[in-house]
Amino acid sequence: MCKEGCTWFLSRTCLITNPIHVLAVRQMVTFFLQHHVLTDTDFIIKADRDTEAGEQVFMDYGDNSNEIYFTFHGFVPDYNPFACFELANSVPRKGFTDSYINLRDRLVTALHMPANPRECLRWNTINKVWAHSPVNMMGRILKMSDAQARECIEQVSNAKNRKSFGTAARKCLHAVESTTEELISRMKALEDSYKTTLEEDLEKLTKLEAPSTMEGEQKQITFRYRVAQKQLLRETLEFVQTGKMPEREKAAQTVLTIAEADEKLTENGRATKEELEQALKRPLEEKIEMLNAWVKDQKFPVQKIVAAAVPGLRVGTLATSPIKENEPYLVVPKRAVMDLHTSQKSDVYPYLHHISVNLDRSDDFHELLVFLMFEYFVKGPESTWWPYLALLPSSTEMYPPAFYDNEQLAILTGHPIRNEIVRNRDRILSTFGKVKTYLYRTLGEKFLPPDVFTKENYLWAHSILDSRSIWWNGQRHLVPLLDMVNCKTDGLRVHSTTVDLSLGGAVTRAAATYEKEEQVFEDYGQPNSIYFLFHGFSLENNPYDCVEYIADLDTEQLERFSLFKHGNPKHPDATQRVRFCIKSPLSSNEDLIVSFGVDDMARPKKALEKTHQTLVATLRGRTFEPESKFYGPFLFMKRQIQLLEDLISQFKDLK
Repeated sequence: MCKEGCTWFLSRTCLITNPIHVLAVRQMVTFFLQHHVLTDTDFIIKADRDTEAGEQVFMDYGDNSNEIYFTFHGFVPDYNPFACFELANSVPRKGFTDSYINLRDRLVTALHMPANPRECLRWNTINKVWAHSPVNMMGRILKMSDAQARECIEQVSNAKNRKSFGTAARKCLHAVESTTEELISRMKALEDSYKTTLEEDLEKLTKLEAPSTMEGEQKQITFRYRVAQKQLLRETLEFVQTGKMPEREKAAQTVLTIAEADEKLTENGRATKEELEQALKRPLEEKIEMLNAWVKDQKFPVQKIVAAAVPGLRVGTLATSPIKENEPYLVVPKRAVMDLHTSQKSDVYPYLHHISVNLDRSDDFHELLVFLMFEYFVKGPESTWWPYLALLPSSTEMYPPAFYDNEQLAILTGHPIRNEIVRNRDRILSTFGKVKTYLYRTLGEKFLPPDVFTKENYLWAHSILDSRSIWWNGQRHLVPLLDMVNCKTDGLRVHSTTVDLSLGGAVTRAAATYEKEEQVFEDYGQPNSIYFLFHGFSLENNPYDCVEYIADLDTEQLERFSLFKHGNPKHPDATQRVRFCIKSPLSSNEDLIVSFGVDDMARPKKALEKTHQTLVATLRGRTFEPESKFYGPFLFMKRQIQLLEDLISQFKDLK
């Protein structure tokens, strides 16, 4: 039986004898790659839609425009969500003086722009793409006065590095206004450049007969391509003018509309606040039993651990049988994972789909965050993933610095991470306001009502993704049971989870040998600053830990650093201010030693000594118990002080 993830091998003929489940989501560039996987031995092709027994197999080749299909394949799709029309621009060669033309040519060259930029646009990309399009930038150049053009050439020519070049370029280009009316005028000019109107072509299209010759078929395909491009241009023009989604696009949608999704959600019901609170009040031991029972029902292909209460760590995992080093101890089937793929099984999927369509780009983090909030706060105990969700720590059981009050932040006085925490918290809260406004404007309030999409709940969900996401194939995933494995350094190799089709899911191999009922750990290979910033804890004797040192390098030091870091002493990304993260042993910090030289380490040593004095002064006379809300930042500071003392003592032995 061929189910979701059905594997086809290019070297064999695939006869479908059972239905293939749909993988409906389109994710732009990644869509094709999600269904075509090259391994060491095979080229694996996975189904991207429902296909019944005996039906012809079709495939979506990803985000290709109609021009690609027409030019290289000789056909035009009936519906292509990636179809686009092309706008072009360049410095005109007629009707202008030589001085005007030459000055603009010089500016185009100075800005490293193409002489004849082109942009492929469609209705749901135009608002996002046009603002930064080189075609739009060319239009701004053509509108500049001679004085503005000369000043812009001077500014970008004097830029010392890539960052300052970009700043200068943006400053002079955006000094010239670009209006929607100009964009509309360009599209109308393109529409008027055709010899026939769209209406004339559509009428002719209804009268076409099947061609009898190859030449006739080629002419008909060419005509259909022209009609498709005109139709797309007209739809985009009307969208820019009215803001309304094209009717043809609405008809092509295969998912529920927002109104239909709201109605289905009402029919299926949602958890009340009282039901959710009651379900979350269950004792920790009951929640652990519920998760273990759910995992057993999911029939993980490999499961050699169970969740368990661990004193001081709340929850961890214990080996159910002896585990050898590098042996797979957990294989989680894809259906059990919470990610953008499995969101298609949820009532939230129509909302996520419309977010993606309207936003015209994937925001994987917030799509997963919305999925998490919906399943946790809206579906509650009725969610497929509730046994996993119920065991996630609540906001009162989590201690990430994003939740810190001013008293807790005061414990971090003098350490750079204090400002990093404040910036991170401010960024999260600022994003919350923007996301809430966008969601309610686009989707309404029914799927995540105001009493659910609160600042506190958003902050909780954000912290869950920051602290518990497992990464593979460049995407985040919430992986039941696996994310209950606690972190430990003790010389373990750095954690890695990969997808192995032969084993049936996401595979994690043991970093060490474990006996039955021994707690299993993973090493995530991060410095304490990362653990603390996103997770709220730090590790003792962490071999990956380091101390931040920001230095302003002189020209000679910068060239040495750039040569070491980029292989080029004049690399455009090199900046005078460089951030070093100094770890122990001191001799292992090659970037620092190359930049300053072994005999010229007085400045970094003095900086570390000053930091040490500041942190010691902050903690002087203070001590806290593990139950205290101050214990996390206190422990982080204490471990940074210990690392600083270790590093400072090594400067005299550096050779």
